[in-house]
Amino acid sequence: MLPFTVFTPTYDRAHTLRRVYDSLCKQPARMFEWLVVDDGSHDETPSLLAGLTRIAPFSMRTIRQPNGGKHRAHNAALPLLTGELTVFLDSDDELTPGALEAIWREWQSIPAAVRDRYAGIIGHSSDANGKLAGKRLPSSHVDGSHFELVAGGVMVGEKLPSYRTDLLRGYPFPERHGDNSLVPEGVVWLRIGEAYTVRCIDTIVRVYHRDLTDDNTLMNRFKSPTSNAWGRMQYGIVALNLARTYWPRFAPMFAKVAAQYVRCALHVGVPVIHQAQPLEGALPRTLWAVAIPIGTAAWLTDRLRTARPSTESGVSK
Repeated sequence: MLPFTVFTPTYDRAHTLRRVYDSLCKQPARMFEWLVVDDGSHDETPSLLAGLTRIAPFSMRTIRQPNGGKHRAHNAALPLLTGELTVFLDSDDELTPGALEAIWREWQSIPAAVRDRYAGIIGHSSDANGKLAGKRLPSSHVDGSHFELVAGGVMVGEKLPSYRTDLLRGYPFPERHGDNSLVPEGVVWLRIGEAYTVRCIDTIVRVYHRDLTDDNTLMNRFKSPTSNAWGRMQYGIVALNLARTYWPRFAPMFAKVAAQYVRCALHVGVPVIHQAQPLEGALPRTLWAVAIPIGTAAWLTDRLRTARPSTESGVSK
């Protein structure tokens, strides 16, 4: 078994995939395979991947599926992953030289007797200019649940996750027939974090690129509060249910999540009377009930904004 599968879902990113490939070629140790799931691209992605497969100095596999969203590409990859750890590398980013060796070294440093309690390693990212995306850790590494590290302000900014492959197969993304809404990766990371510890390392292992003019960049597709509402709603369900463990320590965050859950559920068409069904226990349901007025007001504001035509120089767009 190889130490890593580097998994890259992609859609119409032929102009950036070569950057991912070049960064893999710069890894000094061939301790990985590259698995690419093409989510129904319409550009030159298929021919580019075919050419790279022929020349790659490492094991490389590609599959193609009808366009269904990043979460479905993730689910399609689950039975094909072969590395001990799976690295999630987006199709517009790159690894830093030696990144995989650094991650593997940290993973192996966890004593074998307790390693099965850990889900994986999470490393820092920098932007294209080398600036850290987030903030430094207080030490060389910090262990904790994914939720605690994020909510506690320890794990801030863009990160590169590397998770145990055997665990990932038990945590697929939720899917909704006929809906390609983006489902936040946190839906999976939070669920895994309920039972397993992650180690966040104070090492930059990824270069994070953000193209403000590229409509396929997930950050750009995720701007509107009405977009991907179903995926956001799934995140709200998972996060609210964590209140049973972390309340009242992170009360402000749960209040915000509850309002967002109501807001997104209404955008999806889930009436208030049915919104409590996926929430587990009295506390998550109480937080939801208290947030109904705020979430409903946000939903109504969204509706008004989307109904109002934007104009520029008097011309409707």
